[in-house]
Amino acid sequence: MSQRRLETSEICRLVVEGLAEATETENLTLRSARRSPYWRTAIASAGETLFVVPQVDLKATDVYKGGAFRVEFEKAASRQPSRGLNGRALFFQLLLPDEVAHLLSIQNAMIKRTPHPPPEHVNAYPVGPVRDMYLSYFQPQREFDAIKCWLRSRTVEDVQVWTDALSELLPVMLERARSILDPTVRVLGLGNLVT
Repeated sequence: MSQRRLETSEICRLVVEGLAEATETENLTLRSARRSPYWRTAIASAGETLFVVPQVDLKATDVYKGGAFRVEFEKAASRQPSRGLNGRALFFQLLLPDEVAHLLSIQNAMIKRTPHPPPEHVNAYPVGPVRDMYLSYFQPQREFDAIKCWLRSRTVEDVQVWTDALSELLPVMLERARSILDPTVRVLGLGNLVT
């Protein structure tokens, strides 16, 4: 393969740059904790903070499968994100079915463009569930869930496609996060929260 794999730090930088305009429009402030960027905004009426946290999959280093990232939302009483599991939701949990379908169509377009690994690469994985899971990354994805919620990317252009799509959905995801998430309730990964 001649194409260079995006490094996780590069994916993170591209996501931050790609979401910059949308987050500024929504009056979110960019911060960094332990080299991990996040955006935050105060919810004055409740004394809470709403966070938008991009997460890059540090294990997504396969040259064929590519890199991946996701976005998590959190409403908390603290001024720092990720202090517990309560009040947090993955991006897809805050979307309506048609919005999820749009993102799945992008995901499947990314997967379709992904070159399949040669047999010698696949054979490095043991026969059974581990190999089956690896090969599943090259098949169309039917839904986002707590495990398969990483937005796949192999190129700078792929990340830009994702940040464009997420930028369009950011206002509704923020509004839903403000109204649905509760800092005392754990819903992370439990499925769609939008009724």
